[in-house]
Amino acid sequence: MQLLWSLIGVVSMYFLGEAGVFFLLSRIYAFPGGFFRWFLAVHLIFQLIIAAFLLINRDQFYNCRSGERENRVNIANKITLFRISMLPFLIFLLLGVERYPGKNTGPVLVIAFALTFASDFIDGRLAKTRKIETNIGKILDSGSDYMLLGATAVSFFSFRLIKPWLFWIIMGRLFINALGMFILFLIRRKLNPQTTIFGKAAIAAIMVLFVFEAVPLAGILPDTRPGRLLPIVIWYLERGVCILILLSVIDKILYFIKSLRETRRADQSTDLRRQKEPKDPYREAIPRQRG
Repeated sequence: MQLLWSLIGVVSMYFLGEAGVFFLLSRIYAFPGGFFRWFLAVHLIFQLIIAAFLLINRDQFYNCRSGERENRVNIANKITLFRISMLPFLIFLLLGVERYPGKNTGPVLVIAFALTFASDFIDGRLAKTRKIETNIGKILDSGSDYMLLGATAVSFFSFRLIKPWLFWIIMGRLFINALGMFILFLIRRKLNPQTTIFGKAAIAAIMVLFVFEAVPLAGILPDTRPGRLLPIVIWYLERGVCILILLSVIDKILYFIKSLRETRRADQSTDLRRQKEPKDPYREAIPRQRG
């Protein structure tokens, strides 16, 4: 029961906090009332989905080191949930920048993206240093990265903030990872996401790139002509991201192959143990007696 109230409290806190901040931004930048109401409706539905997912999977709230059950949402998971809950906020803020360009909301957008992406570098490290890693934390951390990057990539592509070839490379990387995890889930019948070195590096690089891609919207560096500093930095970041994505795909494929082999060995060892177990002649005799 304590975990239940902790989950409800965290989700409610993020819903009210982010709705309140967006309401203030709507007042400051004079967004139409209908725009805020649409955000509030989408934000509420999204938070309810998060709450339902957490309640359904509350048995996953256990410490990966000790195996003990968690009776509340720890600080690392709160940071991860913050990143997930910010998704509607970021998308609607981006919509506000694009639909109402004269409002000068670009700096707020860049800061919001930077803070949200920065949380990805905090929760995992915090969980490891404090030894509070949970299985639900692994699931949320992996899911939050791909939800946030996928939605941001689609939004940036729709508003022509990233190039088409880069968009398809990023989406291809996300699809390959999702497909691999789905196959492992079908085989293992449980979610146990594991990160790889190049996978985390690729995710971090994409997040940094997205922040730089959003900088022109802030008006901080308005000169984006070829040969200027920002386009040069973005050009190198785009190529670096592509290299890391390629390495992460190879790394992830090797991880999937290794996981499948380990699962096969575990199944074979289980079958061998069952074959070596002594048979109970009384149990075997019962069917014959009934026949």
